[in-house]
Amino acid sequence: MLFEWFLRDIVLIDEFGRHAEGIRWALGGRLLIDLQRSGITPASLKSFDQVSHERFAEYQEALEASSSLQALGHRAWLRISGTGEPSERMTMLLAIRARAELEKLRGIGREYIVSEKAVPTPPSVTGLGPEWGGPDR
Repeated sequence: MLFEWFLRDIVLIDEFGRHAEGIRWALGGRLLIDLQRSGITPASLKSFDQVSHERFAEYQEALEASSSLQALGHRAWLRISGTGEPSERMTMLLAIRARAELEKLRGIGREYIVSEKAVPTPPSVTGLGPEWGGPDR
C-alpha cells in the first residue's frame, strides 16, 4: 500500500506543485480512514506517519539511484516481502506496475485544472439549480 501511495505522491509533487502539500494532507487523512474501515486498529496506526515517511525516503532514494524503475521495484519488494531476499521476477513486476501507474496518472493536474474551470458556480441563496441536484434536475 505504501508503494502505491508513494507513486501517487510523486505525481502530486510533479502535477500540483504548490498545492501538493494540501492535497497530500487530505489524502493522508483519507488513507487513515480507509485503513480503519478495512479493519486495521487505531493502535496499529500509531506509528504510521513515521513508517510512511521512512518508506517514502527509501523509495525516493531508490528512484534517484537509477533512471530505470528496477531499483524502486527491488526496494519495494524487499519491504513488501519482509524476507530480505531479492526476487528478479517480483522486482520486474513492481517496476512495470510503477511505470503503468505513473503513466496513468500523468497529466492529472491538467485534467483537474480543466475540470475545475468547468465546475458550475455555487448555487445562489434562492435555491439549487439543476447542476446542483435541485428541483430543476
